[in-house]
Amino acid sequence: MKTMYLDFGLRNIEDKGLHQNNIKRKVWENIELFDNDEVYTIIADGTETTHDYYACLIVFDSKKNDCFDKNHPTKNKIINLFYERMKENKQKKINYLILR
Repeated sequence: MKTMYLDFGLRNIEDKGLHQNNIKRKVWENIELFDNDEVYTIIADGTETTHDYYACLIVFDSKKNDCFDKNHPTKNKIINLFYERMKENKQKKINYLILR
């Protein structure tokens, strides 16, 4: 969620979290990830407990196709993009209360 906030600002929508009820799912709509006309919907979710801590991203293209489907043409490009963005944003500081 940190990378999404730093790169794309505050989310458009919040919804009930899939993994943990007190952590809301954040949704960014109409996001341009690449220099083309394609826009994406990106959903960030996750969990924080004393035993687990993880985040997940779900990405849909403008036709509502799952971009992490094994046959999606931009699957690896999207994975590489987020991998690089998370590496670059790792040391940046934010006020995490913004993400709650």
